[in-house]
Amino acid sequence: MVFMAGVMNCYHAFITGKLAANQIASNELHEVHPDDIEEMDITLQMAMAVFRAKNFVKRTDRNKRESTD
Repeated sequence: MVFMAGVMNCYHAFITGKLAANQIASNELHEVHPDDIEEMDITLQMAMAVFRAKNFVKRTDRNKRESTD
Protein backbone atom coordinates (compact mmCIF):
# COMPACT_ATOMS: atom_id res chain seq x y z
CA MET A 1 0.00 0.00 0.00
CA VAL A 2 2.90 2.34 0.72
CA PHE A 3 4.20 1.84 -2.81
CA MET A 4 0.82 2.72 -4.33
CA ALA A 5 0.75 5.89 -2.24
CA GLY A 6 4.15 6.74 -3.70
CA VAL A 7 2.87 6.11 -7.22
CA MET A 8 -0.13 8.37 -6.63
CA ASN A 9 2.10 11.09 -5.17
CA CYS A 10 4.28 10.89 -8.28
CA TYR A 11 1.18 11.06 -10.48
CA HIS A 12 -0.02 14.21 -8.72
CA ALA A 13 3.49 15.67 -8.94
CA PHE A 14 3.51 14.92 -12.67
CA ILE A 15 0.13 16.60 -13.16
CA THR A 16 1.24 19.71 -11.26
CA GLY A 17 4.61 19.77 -13.03
CA LYS A 18 6.66 19.11 -9.90
CA LEU A 19 7.93 15.61 -10.70
CA ALA A 20 11.57 15.14 -9.76
CA ALA A 21 13.82 12.82 -11.73
CA ASN A 22 14.07 9.26 -10.42
CA GLN A 23 11.20 9.62 -7.96
CA ILE A 24 10.22 5.99 -8.66
CA ALA A 25 12.96 3.44 -9.25
CA SER A 26 12.50 1.14 -12.23
CA ASN A 27 12.78 -1.98 -10.07
CA GLU A 28 9.80 -0.79 -8.01
CA LEU A 29 7.60 -0.75 -11.10
CA HIS A 30 7.61 -4.55 -11.19
CA GLU A 31 5.98 -4.60 -7.73
CA VAL A 32 2.77 -2.99 -9.00
CA HIS A 33 -0.11 -5.43 -9.31
CA PRO A 34 -1.55 -5.66 -12.86
CA ASP A 35 -5.04 -4.83 -11.56
CA ASP A 36 -3.69 -1.61 -10.05
CA ILE A 37 -2.06 -0.68 -13.35
CA GLU A 38 -5.34 -1.31 -15.17
CA GLU A 39 -7.23 0.83 -12.65
CA MET A 40 -4.72 3.68 -13.07
CA ASP A 41 -5.00 3.35 -16.86
CA ILE A 42 -8.80 3.53 -16.78
CA THR A 43 -8.67 6.52 -14.41
CA LEU A 44 -6.23 8.30 -16.71
CA GLN A 45 -8.37 7.58 -19.77
CA MET A 46 -11.47 8.93 -18.04
CA ALA A 47 -9.60 12.07 -16.95
CA MET A 48 -8.34 12.62 -20.51
CA ALA A 49 -11.88 12.20 -21.91
CA VAL A 50 -13.18 14.85 -19.49
CA PHE A 51 -10.24 17.12 -20.36
CA ARG A 52 -10.95 16.81 -24.09
CA ALA A 53 -14.67 17.42 -23.59
CA LYS A 54 -14.01 20.57 -21.57
CA ASN A 55 -11.59 21.83 -24.22
CA PHE A 56 -14.17 21.11 -26.94
CA VAL A 57 -16.80 23.15 -25.10
CA LYS A 58 -14.33 26.02 -24.64
CA ARG A 59 -13.21 25.94 -28.29
CA THR A 60 -16.64 25.71 -29.87
CA ASP A 61 -18.68 27.67 -27.32
CA ARG A 62 -21.31 24.99 -27.29
CA ASN A 63 -22.40 22.28 -24.95
CA LYS A 64 -23.91 19.05 -26.25
CA ARG A 65 -26.15 18.83 -23.16
CA GLU A 66 -27.85 22.13 -23.96
CA SER A 67 -30.95 21.93 -26.09
CA THR A 68 -30.74 23.80 -29.41
CA ASP A 69 -34.50 23.78 -30.14
